[in-house]
Amino acid sequence: MARIQDNRPYEDEAYSAPLTSEAEGTDWVDTIEADLERELARRTPLQGVLTSAAEQDPVAAPKPLRMALSAIRDNLDRRTREWRGSAKVVEQCLRALVAAEQSRAAALTELAEIEADVARTGQALTKALASFDETDENKNIDPLFAQSEAALDDLDRVTNELSVAQHWCRAAWKAYAEALAKEQSLRLNIQSAEWAA
Repeated sequence: MARIQDNRPYEDEAYSAPLTSEAEGTDWVDTIEADLERELARRTPLQGVLTSAAEQDPVAAPKPLRMALSAIRDNLDRRTREWRGSAKVVEQCLRALVAAEQSRAAALTELAEIEADVARTGQALTKALASFDETDENKNIDPLFAQSEAALDDLDRVTNELSVAQHWCRAAWKAYAEALAKEQSLRLNIQSAEWAA
């Protein structure tokens, strides 16, 4: 029976051809098994490789691996700093939103009070005008006009303040929503990077 022999070296290893047996009756399968056992005995077992790697100094690790691990650590540190900064921005935006809403609520409360004052002074003036008589001794209704005008001035002031508070509240809400979306995106990116690692 013909035997397959390959005398070419396998990559960098010096491969020797299978041993041939001079004895008659030796099967080629026995020859291949003997060669395989000899080759396995020559190679370092996996447990030995793992043990020697564990005993080696971590400083002696290959430079490309250390550089890759350092780059990953730096990337995670940078992302974590960005996320912490983003979380602080969210907190500041939330405080601004709370302050804007408090200002808007105070303006609305004052508006309700001024509206009642405008209605009261307006009704008093309307009643005085309806009951006005030239022969009446109470012909001087200028103070009622002044009171109504002062109430309307207060109403104008409060509505302006409410408008400003409304714009401030809207801008604070928009800034808070954008900061929160950015913070959540950064947090998800960090979590996905940690799971990938």
